[in-house]
Amino acid sequence: MVNICVFYSALYLLNGTFERKERSFANVLLFLLLFLFFTLTKVALAIMLDPAPPSTFRQVLTSVGNLIAINTFRSIYFCALALLYWVAGNIASYRKKAAESEKKQLIALKDKAELEHRLSESRNAYLQQQLNPHLLFNSLSFIYSSVYAHSEDASRCVLLLSDIMRYSLDSTSADGKIPLADELQQIGNLVELNRYRFHQNLYLHTAIEVGTDDLRIIPLVLLTLTENLFKHGHLTDRSSPALLEIDVNASGQLRYHARNRKAVKSSVPRRGGLGLRNTRTRLEHTYGDHYKLEVKEDQDFFELTLTIPL
Repeated sequence: MVNICVFYSALYLLNGTFERKERSFANVLLFLLLFLFFTLTKVALAIMLDPAPPSTFRQVLTSVGNLIAINTFRSIYFCALALLYWVAGNIASYRKKAAESEKKQLIALKDKAELEHRLSESRNAYLQQQLNPHLLFNSLSFIYSSVYAHSEDASRCVLLLSDIMRYSLDSTSADGKIPLADELQQIGNLVELNRYRFHQNLYLHTAIEVGTDDLRIIPLVLLTLTENLFKHGHLTDRSSPALLEIDVNASGQLRYHARNRKAVKSSVPRRGGLGLRNTRTRLEHTYGDHYKLEVKEDQDFFELTLTIPL
């Protein structure tokens, strides 16, 4: 029983010494004290349980010396067993950690290779898009010049569309944001463009109150939500005009609120909701849990409220 205590005490101190190296000296000292304690304990138990104790003092000294030697050897033996057990266990543990580390490195290399591949594809796509807008704007400029002589309204629509598209392709600054005033300007262009589209029979009440010019926002969020208003709303009903409100309070929190009657559903199946899903993803990426996007709808009306800190 005492030898088992020696084994587990030595094993415990080995683990403690290598896991917390700052206590190695204290653990060595404690190991020596325990070694001496268990050895003397075994000697004392052997003397007490001896059925034929020595009768003379010389015999007592000889017996005690022999018991100390034997039990010291046994203690050393069990300490050696503990050391071998600890080494075997840690070799397996180190191998496992090495395998896990190698696996993580391989995964990291794989992720890096995939990221570089996606980056390469993005660069190629970006370079391709650098050419496409150039052709597009040249074409719009030609259409504007050709249409202007025949219809000022049509040429104005081409100009508004060109401005909106140019804004959507413009790059942002390092923080990924643009001035809020630029986004509001394009919302105004989109509203004006749709008034031409509906031949001025567009029933939409707008209330935009933004005090300062130094506010910044990620681009195309408010514009996308406004575009959905025109895409899915029934805006030619005088009795149920749509509502578009944008304001910023004193603490710099922007509120976007839109409400509209739903347009009559087409019989042609349509893939919807992509713009709203992408908007949520971009808001989560930039603002995390600090934004709030609420959608309420029934059979006839759709209502959306967005609040984000600026």
